[in-house]
Amino acid sequence: MLGEKIQKFRKMQKMSQEELGEVMGVTRQTISNWESGESAPNIMEAKKLANLLSLSLDELMDNDTDNILIKKLDKIKNISNFNLGISLMHFVVFIGLIILGICLVINYNKVDPVGKSVEINCKLNDSIYNYKLNIDVKNDKIISLETNDYDLKSSFKYDKNDSYEDVITSIKEEVTKKGGNCQKID
Repeated sequence: MLGEKIQKFRKMQKMSQEELGEVMGVTRQTISNWESGESAPNIMEAKKLANLLSLSLDELMDNDTDNILIKKLDKIKNISNFNLGISLMHFVVFIGLIILGICLVINYNKVDPVGKSVEINCKLNDSIYNYKLNIDVKNDKIISLETNDYDLKSSFKYDKNDSYEDVITSIKEEVTKKGGNCQKID
């Protein structure tokens, strides 16, 4: 380990931690931290230390460079695997959103199975009136009545509990009383 080498070569040079620290321009505690492995010299300090201890930088670092490179490569590999996992997760979410969007579009375009419409066209005094009854097919009751006959709409009353056939009959009777005729459009 690097710290052990620093200590070994410092002692071979018969230097104390304090003396080596003074020459290096760092504190005795810094030398102690290097030797215990709690920290390591930066590259400039390592070069200066190698020169002071009459070693090459490679000799000072020895196999530690291999270990440092291996640790860095492992760290890069772990980060890459993490990023790959995140990318895969984003891809899966993206595909899920596309599928959800397609399902929503398909369902939006489906006809509502609960309701249907019945239309009646009536002719009265050379005018044509349209009546559209929106019906709840579960119970054959009227949901709403749409028409362009404002006179009938304001005077004609129906109960939402009436069957749609009864309402159609009432509309035909009302128009017939006024001299018109109606036909149901299927």
